Amino acid sequence: MVMYRLQARDTSLEMERFLICALRDLPAHQKAKRVQGLTVGLQRLCYAGICQQYPDIEKLERRQHYALRWLGGNWAIKVVPLGTGWMVGDPITFALEIADILDRLKIPYLVGGSLASSILGEPRATMDLDVVADLQGQQAAALIEAFQSSYYISESAIYAALGAQADFPSFNAIELETLQKLDVFVLGEQPFTRAAMERRQRVAVRENPPGYLWIYTAEDIILQKLLWYRLGEQTSSQQWRDVLGVLKIQAEKLDRLHLDSWSQSLGLSEMLARAIQEAGLADTQEGQL
Repeated sequence: MVMYRLQARDTSLEMERFLICALRDLPAHQKAKRVQGLTVGLQRLCYAGICQQYPDIEKLERRQHYALRWLGGNWAIKVVPLGTGWMVGDPITFALEIADILDRLKIPYLVGGSLASSILGEPRATMDLDVVADLQGQQAAALIEAFQSSYYISESAIYAALGAQADFPSFNAIELETLQKLDVFVLGEQPFTRAAMERRQRVAVRENPPGYLWIYTAEDIILQKLLWYRLGEQTSSQQWRDVLGVLKIQAEKLDRLHLDSWSQSLGLSEMLARAIQEAGLADTQEGQL
């Protein structure tokens, strides 16, 4: 029998219930603010560790070490020479800037990944921004031009993604000052992803000045996270925790029929059933903890 799984081993069941109830009452912009604080804190901690380990190096070398730790070696080689230092990056401002570019170019999008699951579930730090974009070939040149001044972006990677037959064709962009990374997944012909785009929801992620993003619905981010979990051979404890967080916090608000229908179509039924049990929702029609 599958038992209820706590989000963190050092948290009691009683405390987790309290935290989940508190998170349910938080508006999206306050959850986004938590993501902002956690991510900025992680960035600062990473940079402070570099400064402590290498107290005498110059700014450019610090940028190189930060890029290596935050982005990995392949990206560090590409982006380090394109700047002279580093500044803290706000993930919410970053997401809103990307959304503004896509809106201006009339490219429909939805935000997924850890930012979407944090807004709909348990907030956490995010290492990058995942966006699904309904990008057409005739829009590519304008998109490249919009990114060129402040981002590293590969023109060939964009056109390769547009012509790819893979399930998740993608390309990346990196903001040169903050080294924040954007992963763009080009909307293809996959029925689930197209349905998710049609069901996307607009949420307020900043109160003052107001800022809005189109993100996955709770049901669809659960399904998308399960797809990524399966693609990673079911080894990512963080993906699984994100799924449980959304299930626990959305609970009775979830459209179970939608989840059941698409989980069958995607071959995720057993995985979803396990997640529902570990979230404590298996014994109630309403999904109430």
